[in-house]
Amino acid sequence: MEIINNEEKKYTKVLISKFSPKNGCDVDDGEYLVLIPKNNIPIRDYVSHVFTGLINDNKHSKYGWVKDVPEFTLDEFVNKFIRKRISVSEKKHLQIMFTSIAKLKEGTPVAVTYNQKSMTEKVMELKVHKVFFYKGS
Repeated sequence: MEIINNEEKKYTKVLISKFSPKNGCDVDDGEYLVLIPKNNIPIRDYVSHVFTGLINDNKHSKYGWVKDVPEFTLDEFVNKFIRKRISVSEKKHLQIMFTSIAKLKEGTPVAVTYNQKSMTEKVMELKVHKVFFYKGS
């Protein structure tokens, strides 16, 4: 995925954490989540990935929850919250995340995986997708 013109594309949703070690969410409640690219992804049907806390990048979360926020561009988000130079790959991951959650309702839980693009192509593609939680009987 190529980065689109960051000056024009506006987003109104971010992902936040809900602390729950039993669900693989070690990031403090309400902290913004970001995606850091995974290196050396093996070619498989899917490879699970995690979100990283924006404040403490040593903490990870298996899930993120959509939150409505005032409108921003990708560059504005990077300049305001990340405050350091990030790679093109990191920017692409953020763009995929923001684009993927753009139409989801606030409070929707999501996860992130790398999926094989197609059966014939040996390329892994990042996907941020809605998840459903089921209560056991």
